[in-house]
Amino acid sequence: MTVTHHRHPIPLTHCMIIASCVLSGISLAQEHAHESAPATAPQRTGAARPVPSINQWTKTPVIIPAGKPENGKPVLGSMNSNATELQVISPAKDSPLVKIDKAAGRWRVEPVERDVGGIHLLLAREISESETRLAMTTWMFHARAPSPSALLSAARPGLVIQPLQVPEHGGFREGSTWQFMVRFDGIPMPGTRLAFDTENGSHATFVADDAGVANVKFPHDFDPVSIDRKAGAARTRRSFSLGAELERNGTRHVSGFNNFYYPDQMRERNLLAGMGLFAFGMVLATPMLRRKKEKSHA
Repeated sequence: MTVTHHRHPIPLTHCMIIASCVLSGISLAQEHAHESAPATAPQRTGAARPVPSINQWTKTPVIIPAGKPENGKPVLGSMNSNATELQVISPAKDSPLVKIDKAAGRWRVEPVERDVGGIHLLLAREISESETRLAMTTWMFHARAPSPSALLSAARPGLVIQPLQVPEHGGFREGSTWQFMVRFDGIPMPGTRLAFDTENGSHATFVADDAGVANVKFPHDFDPVSIDRKAGAARTRRSFSLGAELERNGTRHVSGFNNFYYPDQMRERNLLAGMGLFAFGMVLATPMLRRKKEKSHA
């Protein structure tokens, strides 16, 4: 006697419900991952590529962490520059400079007054007979924080790239657009080309407008695998730089601004939303599958 087992296929409508939920979750999770072109897409000179070594991701002079903080004080160094001095400018009028301890090619920075914090401007300048190289960044000291507006708008000598504003909470992020001013000896430099590089391997070129301002849009170039699963996007960061060159009176001026940027927080939200939709679809489909199974055994 031969017993034949008949398999009852899941109705097409049930399959469509599950597939729709899965595809919705995937679509939401990937929505921002493909938005990598900056606002000035025709000027883009390259696309995201595998992360290069730390010494290759940019040719621009930059100021970067050079070790773990010591007693809560940042330890910094320069890259693509042989600068030996670091100038740190405070937003507080009564405290224009902060203490700098230099050792083994590194700077350990701390405020002169512990209760004066907020956004500080850091500059490392290398000067030779035919070239001046300037690296600039901002650093947040956690204490009483005066407004950084005057600090960022002040004119400075040489070729300088400065943000018109800095994010005081959350940092620069993927997909966001920020304005950067290019000036030489305090005079805006329209038409200046800015080379934009990220530690994740993206490269683009932006051009300053008639006011010397470039609108820089950060690409979505974080690999989701690189996002810290425990700490999340708020603790995952990479470096970026903006660089420009100019020649004046036989001297080549090379200047850069660098800082950190973070993954778009919508990545996490969309991923959670996608997982939620998938789970919701499974909840909807489970009773249908159960009833179908009961009918097949009846």
